[in-house]
Amino acid sequence: MASNEIHEDLLHDLQKRGHEINSFGIGTNLITCVKQPALGMVYKLVSINGTPRLKLSEDIDKITLPGLKSVYRIYLTDPQKPSFDIIALRDEQQPEEGKAFEVITKGKEKKSFTPVCVELLNPLAFDGKMLIKPLGVKEGRELIFNQLDNFDPSVIMKENAKEYEVHYSVKLYKLVEDLIKSAKSE
Repeated sequence: MASNEIHEDLLHDLQKRGHEINSFGIGTNLITCVKQPALGMVYKLVSINGTPRLKLSEDIDKITLPGLKSVYRIYLTDPQKPSFDIIALRDEQQPEEGKAFEVITKGKEKKSFTPVCVELLNPLAFDGKMLIKPLGVKEGRELIFNQLDNFDPSVIMKENAKEYEVHYSVKLYKLVEDLIKSAKSE
């Protein structure tokens, strides 16, 4: 199986050289022309009938996070200056202001934080019910620029930007580990 930016010219080249590939995953280049670039996007399955699912890959950035999730913006000292984001399973207890919350960092360390402010990101709809009215283009643009003004400038620099931290809840991280172990044992 081969995938990732597969296009017509590559298929012809592989055929000329001979190969043992018997299945190709073709997405963006199947429906767009190379001379008319497209934004490559992928929809990844994270749950089937309420059971969390995981896509495995040798490329760590391509492994999906299973289950329905919520993303929270965490403010540690100033309720206007975001510190990091947390990805958690949707059925978990939401992080709360003034209460310690444990996360797993990108470096796989367990850390505890006590936020002064917690913001649920993008709460547009859950279970088909609209939670907030979508913003118009002008209002959305204004909101984004206001949010960017609050970030640490080193995070939004064009060159040599500092990575904005995104952590995982302990429960989500354990689910990922359990699904990987289960897949490897099959």
